[in-house]
Amino acid sequence: MLFKNNSLAFRDVGEKEGIVSGYFASFDSEPDSDGDIIQPGAFSKTIKESGPLGTKRIKHFLDHDPHKVVGVITELFEDSKGLAYVSRAGSHTLGVDFVKMVQDEIITEHSFGYKTIASRKGDKGWNYLTELKMWEGTSMQAWGANQNTPITGLKSHEELIEEFDKLIKALKCGTYTDETMLKLQERQVILSEYFKTTQPNASSETTVPSEGKEEQTAKGFNSEVFFQHFKTAFTDGNERGASGRTW
Repeated sequence: MLFKNNSLAFRDVGEKEGIVSGYFASFDSEPDSDGDIIQPGAFSKTIKESGPLGTKRIKHFLDHDPHKVVGVITELFEDSKGLAYVSRAGSHTLGVDFVKMVQDEIITEHSFGYKTIASRKGDKGWNYLTELKMWEGTSMQAWGANQNTPITGLKSHEELIEEFDKLIKALKCGTYTDETMLKLQERQVILSEYFKTTQPNASSETTVPSEGKEEQTAKGFNSEVFFQHFKTAFTDGNERGASGRTW
């Protein structure tokens, strides 16, 4: 099975009803990192055969994990942007936490598992995918399914800092289960270690968030300042009782 990611935003989310909508795939004019361009109509047959009105074999997973079904896909269709979906999250713990993570913008990307049925080569050597067999749609946590590659897809320190602040808010204000809270805290540890070992160009300015205080701007990145920011947020998270860790 092959996988493709996209960063199209969620279309809508309703916590009370547990209804989430978004895009599993996008139709682009430029090739992705594999040199592929998905063509409109590529999903038509697989939607008809395996979608909500067919055998219903296309499932909605978290991080491509078949043991983590977040909900039931109720609508699956192509529009001008790509492959759109509407999913009803389950009432189980993962389903409830999934909706909350979407609302808190912790989950922001999608992916899907597929097999290429038909394609053609373009003049520039690009692959135009004209028919795909879809196995599953996935909502991706920011750190992905593989904890060994936690930073994949993020382009700058600023984006990581933004993610870090979203995690802080989730830990302080969220109503997640203890299991999910622990995972969010683990992500904070990963981000902190990343910043401690990776320094941007000293000539570039990086804004470092300081919770409840004025933002600091420094030449290069001060990992100690960031780590202190992280440490404070992590300790506050522990006050919620979500983890037994202490500093």
